[in-house]
Amino acid sequence: MSDSVSGQGGNSPHVGLSPAPENRLTLTGGHSEKLAAVLQKILTSESDSKHIVFSYWTSTLDLLSNLLHKEAVYHVQVDGRTSYVERSRRLEAFKEKTDIPVLLMSVETGALGLNLTAANCVHIVEPQWNPSVEEQAVARALRMGQKRNVTVFRYVAQGTVEQNIMHLQKKKQSVAKFMFNAETADELDG
Repeated sequence: MSDSVSGQGGNSPHVGLSPAPENRLTLTGGHSEKLAAVLQKILTSESDSKHIVFSYWTSTLDLLSNLLHKEAVYHVQVDGRTSYVERSRRLEAFKEKTDIPVLLMSVETGALGLNLTAANCVHIVEPQWNPSVEEQAVARALRMGQKRNVTVFRYVAQGTVEQNIMHLQKKKQSVAKFMFNAETADELDG
């Protein structure tokens, strides 16, 4: 399952992001089943779709790269091993070239400060301990100037620590929402 997020710009790149557990793709198998699910989503998407696949682990990105090579899907990969010059070149290629539909990116490399509105599909391969890291990664595609709806796919392996991370994310988001509402109420009271 997925979150469909309006990508028509707006004041906040986080508008409409909803990491509710019912919007996550929960898989009964482990790591390889998740990678197969990501690959299947990419292969069955519309021909003009552009995908950003975020993972914390470079080894996961490397495995996905191998799978994409086997399927003859052109892609670029950006992670902590990529030099600044090469990173810029690869990101520009992803944005500008229609024959490069996939960007594989480490969450830590791509979570901040990038504008990747060429993408309309965002894949989060594993949940992060800090939910704002996921939100920031998704926000790379949800920027001013985004002309398409952005679909977010989150993958969670059932019966693993990932389910605990999801539960923790939900708690953290509830606390943050409560604190934000309390601060807003205090400001309104004077």
